Amino acid sequence: MSRERLDPKIFKRLQTNPRVNMTPQAIRNAISRIRSEHLGVTLNAAAAMFAQKKGFKIMRYLDEKDRQSLGNVREKMKQNMQKPKCKKIKVKKATVSFGKEFINEANKNAELYPYIYIVENSIRKMIQKTFQNDTNWWNNRVPKKIDEYAKRIKEAEKKHDWLPRRGDHPIYYVGLSELAKIIIHNYTHFKTIITDLNNFKTWINECAPIRNILAHNIKLRDTERQNVKIRSEYICTMIERNKA
Repeated sequence: MSRERLDPKIFKRLQTNPRVNMTPQAIRNAISRIRSEHLGVTLNAAAAMFAQKKGFKIMRYLDEKDRQSLGNVREKMKQNMQKPKCKKIKVKKATVSFGKEFINEANKNAELYPYIYIVENSIRKMIQKTFQNDTNWWNNRVPKKIDEYAKRIKEAEKKHDWLPRRGDHPIYYVGLSELAKIIIHNYTHFKTIITDLNNFKTWINECAPIRNILAHNIKLRDTERQNVKIRSEYICTMIERNKA
């Protein structure tokens, strides 16, 4: 399959327009971000959306396929406008009397934690609800490696007996990656909720490594934080819309 390319005429129009005061690579990066945020849109259509944000139009350069992909985006945006609005996540910034070198980085990372918490626990709850009538589902349906991982974590935490237990069930001892693997392994039970498995895999593959970096207190870039916010919203919206 040949890689999709941006029409040179469209790219030239973007480069030469005085409202676009950006390097060629910055323009390409901006178009790629728009495309990643609107699944199904063509590269040329994403460029048209970029131009519209800058205050001018290049619609006449789009072919029928490009226009059709834009129509799909508009329809999805219309559907999103009709759905109930969720409460905006607000995080109070920390103020400490020490470590001032790191306080800004810490607060930026802290903004991301609620998204990770919500998406991980939403998936965990969905799995538990799906198998609520099968008391032995963990032993029957979970891959051995995941079961062994949960046992290792639970055993390790026994050394810290002053801390509260996560829960009685092994599912509380696995993270985002393992939860996703449980869904993929048993997809026939989740296909009415996770309606697009390929997208779900992609979103998890983007979120999980960043989640692990966050857990180890490593500084995240703005692009990584924004990516997790977008992907976690996609996942939770799909679960919310399709749950029984």
